[in-house]
Amino acid sequence: MTTTPSDPATLTLTENARTILQKRYLLPNETPEQRFQTIAQTIAEAERAYAPGGFAHQQDTVSFWARRFYNRLANLDFLPNSPTIRNAGRPGSLSACFVIPVEDSMEGILEGRRQAALVVKSGGGVGFGFGKLRPRGSTIASTHNGACGPVAVMRDYDLLAETFTQGAGAFRKAAMMMILPVSHPDIREFIHCKDDGKAIQNANISVAIDDDFMDALYGASGSVTCVCDAWARQAPCHCYPLVHEGKVYEVVDARDLFEEIIASAHKTGDPGIFFVDRANANNPVKHYMQIEATNPCGEVPMGPYESCNLASINLTKFVKYDTFDWIGLGACVADVVRFLDNVVDVNTMPTPEITAANQATRRIGLGVMGWADALVALQIPYDSERALALADDLMGFIKNMASLASIQLAKERGSYGVAHNDQHRNAFRLCIAPTGTISIIAGVSSGIEPHFALEWDRTIEDGSVFKEQIPAYATWLLVAEQGPELVHFPNGETPPIIPNYFRTSHQISAEYHVRMQAAFQKHVDQAVSKTVNLPHDATEQDVRDAYLLAYQLGCAGITVYRDGSHADQVLVAADHTADDQPAEPDLGIVLDKLYFEEGLTKLQIQGLVARYIGSLEDALNGTETCRDCQGTLTYEEGCVTCHACGYSACA
Repeated sequence: MTTTPSDPATLTLTENARTILQKRYLLPNETPEQRFQTIAQTIAEAERAYAPGGFAHQQDTVSFWARRFYNRLANLDFLPNSPTIRNAGRPGSLSACFVIPVEDSMEGILEGRRQAALVVKSGGGVGFGFGKLRPRGSTIASTHNGACGPVAVMRDYDLLAETFTQGAGAFRKAAMMMILPVSHPDIREFIHCKDDGKAIQNANISVAIDDDFMDALYGASGSVTCVCDAWARQAPCHCYPLVHEGKVYEVVDARDLFEEIIASAHKTGDPGIFFVDRANANNPVKHYMQIEATNPCGEVPMGPYESCNLASINLTKFVKYDTFDWIGLGACVADVVRFLDNVVDVNTMPTPEITAANQATRRIGLGVMGWADALVALQIPYDSERALALADDLMGFIKNMASLASIQLAKERGSYGVAHNDQHRNAFRLCIAPTGTISIIAGVSSGIEPHFALEWDRTIEDGSVFKEQIPAYATWLLVAEQGPELVHFPNGETPPIIPNYFRTSHQISAEYHVRMQAAFQKHVDQAVSKTVNLPHDATEQDVRDAYLLAYQLGCAGITVYRDGSHADQVLVAADHTADDQPAEPDLGIVLDKLYFEEGLTKLQIQGLVARYIGSLEDALNGTETCRDCQGTLTYEEGCVTCHACGYSACA
């Protein structure tokens, strides 16, 4: 779908989407249309600083982009993260994701807590890396007492999340990610810190696993700290040292430690795994910072004080016949990259340190939502080779178009602050985020997750409860009931057999969950937030297989969740004019001009765009009930989401 700036789009929302917007995002007497207009105008104001000419031309440029952004939003072609929807034009940050460092001193711990409180107050989620903290019991020279250790500090930070709500009006709960390196001497305590189902319930936790650990796990470590005499016996060595500040506290068998991770993940869904060396290997600003943690849902690995603003493209808007509208999609990618780069400029950060880091890398996070719905529209089963191939094709195209769009912006505006020979405006550009609330506003499936169920109960604010279904499934049922002969059933079957492209999360094997995540991760420079949902009877071997497959296929991390693994959790499902155009045509506008050209391949589109801005070769160098409606919270993409009213801790 393309947008015409001179022809304002009509915003069409479901009643539930309007209810969610009213409840969580709108001011009294504010309409969704007014909120979207405010978002578009606020973000378009960044154009003023880059537009040539006098005030009148600058104003025309701002007006042009405000209309274009509004049309994108009103068409639901994309939506930004919740803080942007909520805070644009008001006090508060527009970013969803932050990482705050925790230094090994009382002052450092308290400063981390203070900065985290300011982030939570502004509406963001926070990730922490606790690897710098000395092990529990270590001597503190100034007090002659023993250190409390990382897990004790984690419990204190968890209370922070419990105490503070995000933003005025508490539109969403605080979300945190707590990460500890697998080499830390307190790693066992960390792995099991949530086993009782009661402690640290306001944060996800993940183990930061390095390449040395994986080498030891596979028996190829060659560790100088080997204590098993493996080399003398010419046997594989699985020894792995637990170290802090250069001191080896213990040498463990990596296999035993991995089994503890598996057992706890099987029991509670925590910890997840974050392949930290992989994230740093893909880090284009190693000279500036090292990645040590992620945001709460894991899709944005970041360094100290970094932040990220996110947006997700609604893939259902670009399904065309038996494929995607590649020109329309490419134009949308270009517009969203520009939108997100503008957010970096108009954003207000909670602390000076975060402001500086934000400008240094100009990190953005473009992702997608509605993948499962798009597959249904194309009648492609989620767990199929066709779906995997299409995911590879789709995300590869989005990656290339986002890169080209960022390069064009760099030509117009300059590269990010700490760029070394990088042609891009933004050091990082892509991630796949959870889209709990915004996907409900858009009326589509969440992120790249499969559908949780075919139908479910939705509760609206007045207490009314009614059935909802996947829209395409509702249509299929209607046709099946009225004219079974009109419905195509696989293998010649007849009703009531449901087509296999309606398969839901628990019908999909862990292998296909991981392979789908890997297909998207291949083209994402940050990470993919996705949960491998397992049935209740899944074994520890199933968890082990998923974790190892994620490593083998190049994922940046992985989270599993076994149905019912929280003792108190039950997942419930019913089954403008030319004279005000910018002086230089934007990439999205160039693509708009190609819209009616039939038969252009993705490579041809990329080639045409590349020739416009430069060489392509150079360019691509327990039931936890919802606090709002008392409905059941489900666990998806490393985050809890209420399918009934749209509440999400991470959206």
